[in-house]
Amino acid sequence: PKQFIPNDRQRIDVYRRLTRCSDVETVAALLKDITDAYGEPPRQVIVLFALTELRLLAGHFGINKIIKKEPDVIFNVDNAQRASFALTGAPGRLTLVDEKTVYLRMPPTFMEPDTLLLAMCNLMRNAKKKEDELPATT
Repeated sequence: PKQFIPNDRQRIDVYRRLTRCSDVETVAALLKDITDAYGEPPRQVIVLFALTELRLLAGHFGINKIIKKEPDVIFNVDNAQRASFALTGAPGRLTLVDEKTVYLRMPPTFMEPDTLLLAMCNLMRNAKKKEDELPATT
């Protein structure tokens, strides 16, 4: 929002930098930079950064599409087992329909857009952290 970054050029620069982020660490570093420069970001900024992070994490786990179709969240994936690893610990029920489709039915309180976005980010962020801690295989 203009109230957060009043200068058009600086605001566009933040958008440009965000679109160039290729991993979640870069997204986190950019969020820290703008927090240091402009103060605590408003919810709209947090949501924008979370969307970027979710896109990157979903790609990492082979999730091609996320569709919210009440009462489920439907994931179109490359590999259902890999995607289900990304969703481990999700509240509700995870169902592997086939090798390319995963359904997640969460409690209704998690289905609000911002809540769902942040929950998906947290789940995938934790899964990536666990994955990074696994010993390397040859």
